[in-house]
Amino acid sequence: MRQGTQRAARSESMTDEQQPPIEPTPPTPPAIPNPYGSAPPYQAPGAGPSLSKTPDDSTPPTAPNPYGAAPYGATPYGSAPPTTPNSYAAAPYGGSPEPSYNVLAIVSLVTAFFVSLAAVITGHIALVQIKRTGQKGRGLAVAGLVLGYLGILGGILAAVFIVIAIVAAASNPNRYGTGSSDPFSAPTAAPTASSGPGGSGFNGGDLTFEAGQSLPATTIPQFADGFITSTGWSVSSPDDGQGNWSYTSSDKQCTVKFHQGLLGSKVTTVPGDDQATTDAYLIYVDNATASDVDQYAETDYVGLGSADASYSVDTRTLTGTDSNGSHWITAARAFASTGTGMYLDLTCQPATDLTSIYYDVLAKAAIVVN
Repeated sequence: MRQGTQRAARSESMTDEQQPPIEPTPPTPPAIPNPYGSAPPYQAPGAGPSLSKTPDDSTPPTAPNPYGAAPYGATPYGSAPPTTPNSYAAAPYGGSPEPSYNVLAIVSLVTAFFVSLAAVITGHIALVQIKRTGQKGRGLAVAGLVLGYLGILGGILAAVFIVIAIVAAASNPNRYGTGSSDPFSAPTAAPTASSGPGGSGFNGGDLTFEAGQSLPATTIPQFADGFITSTGWSVSSPDDGQGNWSYTSSDKQCTVKFHQGLLGSKVTTVPGDDQATTDAYLIYVDNATASDVDQYAETDYVGLGSADASYSVDTRTLTGTDSNGSHWITAARAFASTGTGMYLDLTCQPATDLTSIYYDVLAKAAIVVN
């Protein structure tokens, strides 16, 4: 054997001196494989091969991990930890910004109380902008539109009423025919106090419609004005020389107007019929119709000579309401034989008692014939 041969050779070369015995070399155990892989041989600093970067490779070589791949979820030693996306990083402090109000929506609501057309225009524009941008203020824009359209409608209705009122006023200035200037001729006498029961031109009791036919053509009927000395009334318009004058009550709620004079050509005179002539006179004075007079006119009377006289003068009265709400009553008497007429007209505000004030007027007024 090989071992024995070696031993023999060694023994022959020994000297005569006693040599210690050589212990046999123990057997080398088998190599156990490294579960972590083989480590690179140790190299002293600077002993390894020199490394140089190439233009195309800027990343240094990575040494193999002697511990193998990192388990799932673990971070390899020496590498930066992975970053988790921050869902709040992009949002500003306090969360998402609140949508702002549309400026035109606010303008529409504000202008609706002043300029309706501007509110409608800005309201429509605001709705279009809000739909596109998602801003707040749709309710404001809708409110501005509604108020704007209501304002325009109200303006149209008001304009229509004004036009109607203007047309009505142009066609009928007031109940007195042609307006402030009475259409009748100048009176034959100014208002005066009574000169006796019925005056000197009539001596026959009550001056009825039938009795009026006996008056001579030269008779001058006129008012005996008791308002001159009244404390509850004051002159608002003195005699204008055309047979017109008026008084106003102390509380400014009523006005009574007087007129006396010739009938003129615009009043139909019915010979021998004072009532028919008086109705025609009343139609003209109050700008009424024949149907109105036939249906609503009543027969009344005024004192003859003085308000408290025992005799009276027949009159025809008509009551109505003006366009402004004031109510009125007109008492008139025309004389076919003399071609003259007279009336008193009482007009009061809506809250007054027209009937009681009318009787107060009759207590101060009377008709005198001379």
